[in-house]
Amino acid sequence: MAGVLVLVSRFLGSFVIMVLCYVLCASLLELFIAPPPMRPELAKVAAVALSKVALLESIVLSLLVHVANWRGWRLALGIVVTHFGIETFMSQNETLYFLYAIKMPWPVFISTVSMGFLRALLFAPMQVTLFGKWSGPSPKSPSPTIKPCMIALQTLLYVAIYYAFGYFVLWQFEEARVYYSQSSEILPFHLHMLNAIQNDPWLIVYQVLRGPMWSMLTYLLVSITSTSVIGILVASLNLSVLSVQLLFPNPYIPDAVCFAHLIELTTSMFTYGIVAGLLWRFSSTPSRVKSD
Repeated sequence: MAGVLVLVSRFLGSFVIMVLCYVLCASLLELFIAPPPMRPELAKVAAVALSKVALLESIVLSLLVHVANWRGWRLALGIVVTHFGIETFMSQNETLYFLYAIKMPWPVFISTVSMGFLRALLFAPMQVTLFGKWSGPSPKSPSPTIKPCMIALQTLLYVAIYYAFGYFVLWQFEEARVYYSQSSEILPFHLHMLNAIQNDPWLIVYQVLRGPMWSMLTYLLVSITSTSVIGILVASLNLSVLSVQLLFPNPYIPDAVCFAHLIELTTSMFTYGIVAGLLWRFSSTPSRVKSD
């Protein structure tokens, strides 16, 4: 019972730390970059959204640290890379690609990326301290092996999931179709893909370039934990946390489109995490793999 209470208190402490990191980073950046004006009613919505985002992020990152086999600064650095990489770097480099359509001002884009990096940098060492993971033995666990063929396979997997969930989840929302194509018409999948290739052939190239990045982030996650079933589940939950930023009020994308993306990204990245995690499990050194 005492162990459960300690664990619950750590998760609650992680939530408080995450909220403080959001507030502190926003306050620091306001000294250099003026935030866009926000109506009073939106400020209230943003405060509620902050509590939801901080809760979800703190839960999945707490799970990651709790089951981590790494210790000390190695673990802290791993948390910084995965937290910033998933939540900010990967989402905002896609924002950069679509910046012409979203029309986000450069100062806002720079502020968003800077806040994400500072938040991850502040949160990681405090999280490691909270869970007492600065020292102690590192348990032996299955260790994945990096192979070019595995990264290539996971790149193809990512691109396939990106377009499949983009059509069968996101594109089923009329608001998303109207926002991105100025038409509510929905075409069969093969015609939709043909139009996508004809209208923006560079998008496929861009997503292929992103594939190895997602592969290596997944590799890092299952290295921090393990390629056990629990490790893969925790990794998948962390990959899907990328979408929770869409809970914040967004002056550049309509609420209905944000919700459609929330469903799309949560389901697609969790699916990718499960399959990619299993692929890394199969690439583990046989002699080091233990049964779950």
